[in-house]
Amino acid sequence: MTHLVLAGVLALSPGLRARIDAIVVQVMHAQHVAGLSLGIARNGSRLYLRGYGWRDATTGQPADGFTIYRAGSIAKQFAAAMAMQQVAAGRVALDAPANSYVATPIDGSHEVTIAQLLGQTSGITALSGASPVGLAFDPGTGWAYSNANYDLLGMALHAVTGAAYPTLLRDGITGPFSLFSTGCAPSPFAQNIARGYLWAAGWKQAPPFPGGNTDVDCASTGLLSNAADLIHWLEDLRSGRVVSQTSFAMMTATGRLANGVATHYGFGFFVANWFGYTVAEHPGYADGFSGDDALVLQSGLEIAVLSNAEAVDLTPLVRSIVAILDEPLDPNLSASANQPPQNENLRITAALKAALQTSRYASYGTLESAEFVERSVVGPTTYDKYRLTFSGGQWWATIGYGAGEAIESLSLMPVE
Repeated sequence: MTHLVLAGVLALSPGLRARIDAIVVQVMHAQHVAGLSLGIARNGSRLYLRGYGWRDATTGQPADGFTIYRAGSIAKQFAAAMAMQQVAAGRVALDAPANSYVATPIDGSHEVTIAQLLGQTSGITALSGASPVGLAFDPGTGWAYSNANYDLLGMALHAVTGAAYPTLLRDGITGPFSLFSTGCAPSPFAQNIARGYLWAAGWKQAPPFPGGNTDVDCASTGLLSNAADLIHWLEDLRSGRVVSQTSFAMMTATGRLANGVATHYGFGFFVANWFGYTVAEHPGYADGFSGDDALVLQSGLEIAVLSNAEAVDLTPLVRSIVAILDEPLDPNLSASANQPPQNENLRITAALKAALQTSRYASYGTLESAEFVERSVVGPTTYDKYRLTFSGGQWWATIGYGAGEAIESLSLMPVE
């Protein structure tokens, strides 16, 4: 039986809490999640903060709203905000080459700008030391999600300021905004820290927290935080206290390629249409951990979910909570009361599976499953996102199609 721990001020009706709890417990059971923490706020007012299950399944220590987890790529929001702080201070220019700031020149990327690192449009997909391993495309002409972009951003921030990235994070964000459980390494005094797990016919403990993260990985994936801090963070960011409203608008607006095509990624946030709302969100994955946080721009709804389960997509859960608490603007994209919304177009799913079984994708292995995740609409084009499981690993797929459901684009990126 799932263990529930209540923490913080509850400002939701019993009926709403019950609906949310039912979905959380269902997801935890289906995905073999040992422990999970959920935080919900609106315009900075906390509505719900709760833990489910266990932060340590061996000892039976329960999770609560203040349990600390590895937050994975949620780290990119913080790095992007610190970059915008340096832009405001005049130390960094978004359109300047990244090589202008990194102490050791980045071979092969002299054309890549800071904005392209932030928006994942640099063409850099991997690093060898401080150097990109070639460019997948000319900077600004394509989009490819890669931790390497934010690894380089962390290096640039270090070079510009002369301060180590963990120090910048503390002095620029976590200290001034009282995010006491957020940082590049756990505090030696912290006790409420979750153990990470992966499921292999039972919970298997993942590698422990690293002793400390470098300028590189803390900017891209090496953050620790809790649900209480993350909803606080989203409000500080939204309200203009961390960066200016102009900078925040840039962070949470979809980028555009040189040909005008939308990337659905801002600076440190994916930008999606959920039920008619514009939502800035980002999943995070690390060994033994998965999370997601989201901000509904029109309503100020702020949600953070962190768990100690490896490679579990929590975005559908967050979407369901949004649909429960904000009346959908598009009634055709509503969620049921007790399960994550599906909204799957079976014809598009069939077309995706057919495409992935051609020789072009043979190197990925056998396609085992294609799980619909979310939908966004930009102009005449609809984009459906899937989580794919191949025999060789897991990938995100985004498939674009027009009014006649003719496929216009298909892109894949690894689940990290």
